[in-house]
Amino acid sequence: MIRQPVYKVGMKNKLFISSTAALVFGSFIFATPASATTINVAKGSMNFGAVTGTDQPDMIGDNAGLGFSYRYNEVFAGVDAVATVIDIQNIDQDDDQSNGADLKSDAFDDDDSETGPAIDTKIDIFGNSGDPELNEEPELQTGSMTFRIDFVEADTTKAVTLQNIAMRVFDIDNRQFAKFAGITSYKLSATPPTELVASSENGVFEFKEPVGGSADSSDEENWVAVEFAAASTLTITLGARQSGGATFGVEFADTNWTETPNQTTADLVPYTVTYDANESESGAVPASQSSTESSPIVTLAAPQGDLANGECEFDGWNTRTDGTGSNFLDTETITLTANTTLYAQWDCGAPVEEETNPGEELADTGETTDWMTMTALYAIVAGAVLFALGRRKRA
Repeated sequence: MIRQPVYKVGMKNKLFISSTAALVFGSFIFATPASATTINVAKGSMNFGAVTGTDQPDMIGDNAGLGFSYRYNEVFAGVDAVATVIDIQNIDQDDDQSNGADLKSDAFDDDDSETGPAIDTKIDIFGNSGDPELNEEPELQTGSMTFRIDFVEADTTKAVTLQNIAMRVFDIDNRQFAKFAGITSYKLSATPPTELVASSENGVFEFKEPVGGSADSSDEENWVAVEFAAASTLTITLGARQSGGATFGVEFADTNWTETPNQTTADLVPYTVTYDANESESGAVPASQSSTESSPIVTLAAPQGDLANGECEFDGWNTRTDGTGSNFLDTETITLTANTTLYAQWDCGAPVEEETNPGEELADTGETTDWMTMTALYAIVAGAVLFALGRRKRA
C-alpha cells in the first residue's frame, strides 16, 4: 500500500523539544528520538474502555468484522493500545441461517457496566443453536475471532514494550475456548477444580470447556489467568465449538482468587518477524528474523534494505498496512509473542487534514513538525538569546 500520511482533527500532534537541546554558534541541535520504550506494568490493571470507575458508556465494535480496529487511550499511564481483528471463522451476527455466516461479531467490546475496564466480547457461532423445549442440542460447529493488541506511546504510533503483563479470561463455558501464544505461565482454579482443559501446540496454549456446561463470570473454575514476561504486541483468540452465543471477559489485571490456584510455567517458543514490501515499487524486503527459546526479543537490523517507492521517504515498519498499529524503526526491538508481519511505511507528501471521532480507527498521529514551525521556533529562541545578551551588556 502506498500511504499518504493523514493527520486527524482532535488528535494531539505535538512538537517535542528535548531538554538536551544545545546552542552552538547560533545553530540548534535537538536530541534524536529514543529507541522503543520499555515499561514495567508489574501485573497492574489496564483500562480498556471504562470512563469512570467501571462504566464503559458505549459499545465498541457493533458488527465488528475482519480488519476492525479501535484505539484505547491511556490503558496504562502513557500507553495506548490498538486492537485489530485479524481473523474470523464461522460467526454470524444476524442469526439468519438462510444467508450463511456474515463473519461479524455481536460486539467487539460490549458496554457492560460491571466490567468496563475489560474487553467484553460477544460472538455467535453459526449453526442451529438448538431448542431446549424440543430437546434439541446445539450443533457442534466451531467459530472464533482473533484480535491483536499493539501497545504504543500515548497519542503516537511509536511502539512500546510492556513487561510483566497479567491477563484473565473469564466465563469460558459451553464448549468455549481461549487461545494465547507467548505466555510464560498460566493459572487455573484448584478449589473448586477447574472445568477447563489446557493444551498446547507450537507455543499456542488453548483453554477450553469440553462438555457444554454453563457458568457465569464469578465461577473461578471457568477462569484462566495468563502472564507475559514482555510483549510489544499480543494475540488473543476467542471461540466455541458449539453453535449459539458465546461471551467472554478479557481483563488486564492480576487475578484475585478465593483459593490459591494451580500455576504452570510455559517454555518460551521461537517466533518469526516477517517483512512485507506493502506495494513498494522496487527492492526486496529484508530476510525474516526469529526470536529464540531463551529470549523473545528481536532487534530489527537495517530493516529498509534496498526498498524504494518513487519519491516517497521510508517511514519505518508497522503492524498494520495503513500505519495505524505499532511503528518500528531501524535497530529498535520487538518482543514477539506470536509470528508477526511488519509492513513498510512511506511518507509520500504533505498531510491532509480530516475530521475524526475519538476512539475510531486512527491514522499516523506521531510527533510532527514542518519547516515553518521549526523556523518560527528558531526565531523565538534566537530572539530570547539576543535579548538576554543585550541586557547583560547594558548591565
